[in-house]
Amino acid sequence: MIAPITPDEAINLQRNLIPDEVVKAFNTLIAQNMSGSRAKVPQAQVITMACEHMGISRDDFDCKWLNVEPMYEKIGWNVEYDSPGYSDSYNAYFTFSKP
Repeated sequence: MIAPITPDEAINLQRNLIPDEVVKAFNTLIAQNMSGSRAKVPQAQVITMACEHMGISRDDFDCKWLNVEPMYEKIGWNVEYDSPGYSDSYNAYFTFSKP
């Protein structure tokens, strides 16, 4: 009989669905953008870097691969995602900060 998935199991399974190249892009950009206790990581840069590492076009990038918040929060980061609303005109970004 199959049991319901726990939150920790879901996070672990999700991690297996995100390509290593995407995590590598986030890690690189967090390190490059770290200032004090936080790093602001532009979504577009993550996608560009991951596509280059994977040898795929931007059209082939699956946006679900950007759902990294639970994975990073589980290891101690606070993660916030901000994207423009209907009338806004800025680029989406992630903020990683130490608690």
